[in-house]
Amino acid sequence: MSWFCLFLKSRLEFIAEKGLKEQDYEVYLPKTIDYRVIKNPKIKPLFPEYMFIKLREGIDDFNPVKFTKGVRCFAPHSEPMAIPNFIIEELKRNEDETGTHELAENAHNIGDSVAIISGPFSMYEAIIHKTVGGRIWVIFDAMGKIPVEVNKMNINALN
Repeated sequence: MSWFCLFLKSRLEFIAEKGLKEQDYEVYLPKTIDYRVIKNPKIKPLFPEYMFIKLREGIDDFNPVKFTKGVRCFAPHSEPMAIPNFIIEELKRNEDETGTHELAENAHNIGDSVAIISGPFSMYEAIIHKTVGGRIWVIFDAMGKIPVEVNKMNINALN
């Protein structure tokens, strides 16, 4: 059996996953958590519009896969191409206890030194003061240690 990559319709990843599982296919949809909504973080695909499916080449009928709701085609180039097993194994090994992947952009810790790379505070260095979900507060020495919220996409770790 080999893993194959599917190209999915936008925002239908979970529907495609459910439909394929209902047909008894083994699928793998790597997930992460979107913390932009603090009160209700959402699970979302790690690779939007892509999922992996395990099939027996030359034995399994690939047509029902292609016609499952949410599936566009096999990737790349609409033709099935086997993916080495170690890639899927490594993705699964990097999941946390909730079965999701923590993105590096979410992995800032209190006390870390960061550089602000864009926004009104660009070109300044700061220290992480607090993190809540995807929100980050930093302290600038120049501002008298007042915590300021910054977008996590606007910072880079210095260490």
